[in-house]
Amino acid sequence: MDAMIGVLFGVMGISLLSDLCFAFLFLRIAELREGPGQLIFAQTQAQIILDLHWLSLSVVWKDPSHTACQIVAFFTYSGFVASCAYAAAICVAVSQHFEREKYPSLWRYHAAVLCISLGLCVIMACTHGLGMSAFQDCTLSKGQWTE
Repeated sequence: MDAMIGVLFGVMGISLLSDLCFAFLFLRIAELREGPGQLIFAQTQAQIILDLHWLSLSVVWKDPSHTACQIVAFFTYSGFVASCAYAAAICVAVSQHFEREKYPSLWRYHAAVLCISLGLCVIMACTHGLGMSAFQDCTLSKGQWTE
């Protein structure tokens, strides 16, 4: 079990490092801020939240309090939903670019992703759907309607 945890943290560390590298490049290279670059950057930030979730498991496993797990689960679930929504937004923006030969205004994609991810997280939190899962991590709680 300890070897599996070591591999998990190693892989997540590499993922986190590559996401942070892209974030640094996005801030340094102005051309990346055009077109779908903003959406890719936002998707990278959501992925960073997911990577931090896996790295936070070492803290949660040592002190599995219900409140701490719910807080971690809220950020994890919002990061997951935002990551998926941004991936869909990137596909839509690129397809619209090919139809119109210019990128659409991206603020509405950011607003839609924010509303979707926070809306679903609030629903999950209010219905007690966030907490310790069957896999012993903090996401969707076991034994609830979300299982």
